[in-house]
Amino acid sequence: MSNEEQLVTITSQDGVGVPCKKEAALLAGVVKNMIEEEDEDETNITEDLKLLKVTGETLKKVVEFLEHHVDEPMETLSETPLQMTKLGECVGPEWYVKFADIDREEMFLLVKAANYMDVPPLLDLMCLAITMTIMDKSPEEVRGIFSKVNPSLAAPPQAAEADVEAAA
Repeated sequence: MSNEEQLVTITSQDGVGVPCKKEAALLAGVVKNMIEEEDEDETNITEDLKLLKVTGETLKKVVEFLEHHVDEPMETLSETPLQMTKLGECVGPEWYVKFADIDREEMFLLVKAANYMDVPPLLDLMCLAITMTIMDKSPEEVRGIFSKVNPSLAAPPQAAEADVEAAA
């Protein structure tokens, strides 16, 4: 049986088990390491892989991404600085643009999950989507966006304000 046909179950921190094609699961570095450590002879295809830092809802989105990425890899432009203003101009196929069309809180959860699980294409997509949401925004607007995720960012650092005043 090939990796494509085998399934593994990835379990979230809140106990939600999500089945995933083994071929897709191997795209996540943390899962690949677990599988290689526990299944060197590839005979145990129903193993339960536990992730401590990803919720069930977020894990479902990650698995959706992984399984799609195996069948239709994402294409991204690597030009910097970014000249585009819409995600669809930077990413293809269209499925990825629709996948990233989610609220900011979910974007940030997927960034954290992709970073923890070591899924570079998902991390790239979500970071690019966040970039597009803050592009052409004032520092106050950007601070407002990020303060919803990390309340300690709600007010500008005092040292930065002092530097701005000193430079004026």
